Amino acid sequence: MSVLQAYTSQYIALMLMALQLSEDRISFTDRRNQIIDGLRALPAQIKSVLEKDASLRELANGVLANSRSLLLMGRGYQSVVFFCDRTIN
Repeated sequence: MSVLQAYTSQYIALMLMALQLSEDRISFTDRRNQIIDGLRALPAQIKSVLEKDASLRELANGVLANSRSLLLMGRGYQSVVFFCDRTIN
């Protein structure tokens, strides 16, 4: 299992625990439902990214492999995930 897969699994488990703890708060009901809907949509979103595997490999082995530098920009507290799993099989 790659580092990113392990990270994602732990992150989802943490989200589910937080949702369980917030269950008693009526004021968080709408936000909790948004998060649950987002978690339900996650498998389809992951599948969509994995379907692009061939084109991403082509980009990595072509343009990116011959580049001297690469700048990745992210937003929010999840932006460091970009640097987590740098292995290409």
